[in-house]
Amino acid sequence: MEKRTILISLAVAFLTIFTSKVIFRFHSAAKDYLYSENGNYIYPLFSSLSDPIVSSSWFIPGALAGYLCTKHPMKHGAVSGALFGFAIGFINIAKSSSQIHELSMRLAYLGYATVSVLENAVLFTIAAAFGYHFNTRRAEL
Repeated sequence: MEKRTILISLAVAFLTIFTSKVIFRFHSAAKDYLYSENGNYIYPLFSSLSDPIVSSSWFIPGALAGYLCTKHPMKHGAVSGALFGFAIGFINIAKSSSQIHELSMRLAYLGYATVSVLENAVLFTIAAAFGYHFNTRRAEL
C-alpha cells in the first residue's frame, strides 16, 4: 500500500469537501437571486451546476488517488474513500452525541456512518479508475 497516496487523497478530500460546501452556498444564493430577477430563463442552466459542485468532493480526491498510484489504484481509492467516510461519519456522530440520548437515535447515526463509509469507498474507487486511466493515457502520449 502506498501510504503517501492515501494521505494525500485524504487531505485533498477534506479540503474539497469544505470548499465545495462554501461554493455550493454561494451558488445557492446566486441561483435564488437569478430566479427572482430573471425568472425561468437562466435558472435551469445555472441550477444544473449544483451536481458538479457536490460531486467534486469525492471525484477530485478519488481521481487523485488513482493518478498517483502505480499499482492497485482501485484498492487505494477504496481505502481512501473508506477512511474518509469513517472520518466524516465519526465527525457527525461526535457533533450529535451530546444532543441525543436515545439508543435508537444513536443506532441510526451509526447506520448513517456505515453508509457513509460504503458510499465513499465505492465513489472513490470509481474516481480512482478514472484517474489511473488518465495517468496511463498521459504516459502514452
